Amino acid sequence: MDFKKLKIVTHQAEKPEKLRAKRKGNIIHKLLALYTPKENLELIFKKALLTLGEKPQEWREEELLEPVRKVLEREEIKRWFEKEALPELELVNQEGRLHRVDRLFVDQQEVWVIEFKVGEKRPEHLEQVKEYIRLLRDIFPDKHIRGALLYVESGELTLI
Repeated sequence: MDFKKLKIVTHQAEKPEKLRAKRKGNIIHKLLALYTPKENLELIFKKALLTLGEKPQEWREEELLEPVRKVLEREEIKRWFEKEALPELELVNQEGRLHRVDRLFVDQQEVWVIEFKVGEKRPEHLEQVKEYIRLLRDIFPDKHIRGALLYVESGELTLI
């Protein structure tokens, strides 16, 4: 074997605050994926932590639950969880690239694709939802495809 052709790639360690922010986002995403109105949010929170291998003592429950509670109380958002939905649905585009939709539900006339974000607003988030809509038009050509981008912490909602 010719080791001269091997390249060593190193990754710079992420700062602890950035790593914690990513973990927080993962927990909130998992919480929203597991959530149903029939179940207690605190219990779902504990399931999310267990599923992700997170230590409960490292997180203040309210730090994560308060923004989630606020958005789940809103009527326009509450309905996304009252219908049967597909959380964390994986789609593959024609180039073979994998996309993971946070929440998708289909009814008689339309399909909704919901994307949850934690952290700062970025223009590529809107483009991400638009790409999901394009992919879903091929799958559901006879339905109206709708999109929503929700920043969980700020509560900002953009309908597409």
